[in-house]
Amino acid sequence: MSGFVNNIFIRLLTPGFVVLLFSAASGTETAAARDAERPLPTKSGFSLSLGHIYDPNPERDQFAMLTGFVTMDHDRAAFFLTPDFLRFKLEASAGYGRRSPWRTMASVNMLTLCYIDRLATNTARPYIEGGIGVFYTEERWDGQGLHVMHNPVAGAGVHVSPQNGGRTYQISIRFSHASNGGLHRDNKAMNAVMLSTGIMF
Repeated sequence: MSGFVNNIFIRLLTPGFVVLLFSAASGTETAAARDAERPLPTKSGFSLSLGHIYDPNPERDQFAMLTGFVTMDHDRAAFFLTPDFLRFKLEASAGYGRRSPWRTMASVNMLTLCYIDRLATNTARPYIEGGIGVFYTEERWDGQGLHVMHNPVAGAGVHVSPQNGGRTYQISIRFSHASNGGLHRDNKAMNAVMLSTGIMF
């Protein structure tokens, strides 16, 4: 089952595919409209995530991670003009697992973030996101093979900006899959779901 999930993530959650998928799902904009609003602002922030590992080891089922991230105009990461509802996101995370003694976990990811402006309000802007990165665990579970794994992720959330201006707040849910992609004969994957809250500047 882990091999099947791994293959699906590898084929579908690459940044290029995500760009095309999100563009088709959300509609297109004219080049004139895109160019009129360039450049889009770059924002940074941080978030706290609480995660549950539902596969493979339920006894090590909870963890917490602190993430720093930056979002920017997707054109800076692509070789072509992209719609204004897309952002390119870079993030780095570090945290610990629940089981004593606590074990270090860390990840670095790059993602495409797509705003769903058809559902947006004056204060809330929902989005979906997907991408890939690397994931590190100090402790290896049975069958993991390597400490460093590839890490496809996908999720959805909302950015909330009070009308009086200032900071933007984030609430999201994300699914994460970590495995070594067949680089080691032992390739038992980790699958997790995370709830996150954060702030952007």
